[in-house]
Amino acid sequence: WFSEKDKGIYDAYNKILNIATGDYLIICADPLYNKHVTKTMIENILINNADGCIGSAIVVNSDMCIIRKFNGKLGNIQTGWIPAIPTMLLSKKVFDKYGKYDERFNVSADYEFVIRIFKDKELNIIAINSPLVIYYAGGISNGTLAGNMNGIKWGNLALRANNIKFPCVVDLLRIIRSIWQYRYILTRRKLKLN
Repeated sequence: WFSEKDKGIYDAYNKILNIATGDYLIICADPLYNKHVTKTMIENILINNADGCIGSAIVVNSDMCIIRKFNGKLGNIQTGWIPAIPTMLLSKKVFDKYGKYDERFNVSADYEFVIRIFKDKELNIIAINSPLVIYYAGGISNGTLAGNMNGIKWGNLALRANNIKFPCVVDLLRIIRSIWQYRYILTRRKLKLN
């Protein structure tokens, strides 16, 4: 355990990656959905001889009302898909191969990392279509309209840096997917934990 000044969230994450020694790593500041999540993730990775996994996440507001859901399915970056990043449990070998978060991408360094690894069709990342993380709304790239716009801007730069075709179309598709995921906001349904 140590505490020191950092240059931002991705600098802090990279410090974690510098000292991490485990075989599998998850960079998540949000709570896991239940006490069985880690076991479920590791068992699925081992059974499938996978390099990592993603899963679904439930996004809640400060009142613990569900406002958004990420499904736990794999997709294609080109179609605007993005995994629920806090659910990504990856082999340390993935970080060794692809490096850390590139802080030049400001609020979208995690998205840029996702683009980098999901471009590699040889990686075996599996999907667990059940809730793994309770994701609190209000992150640096999606807490406000200005934050969302900033996230799109830096995300577009990440797409371009990774030679993803038609980055503006990908941005539009990301926005459409996000709007669809936010359909739960109207229900004002509270999250009930098992």
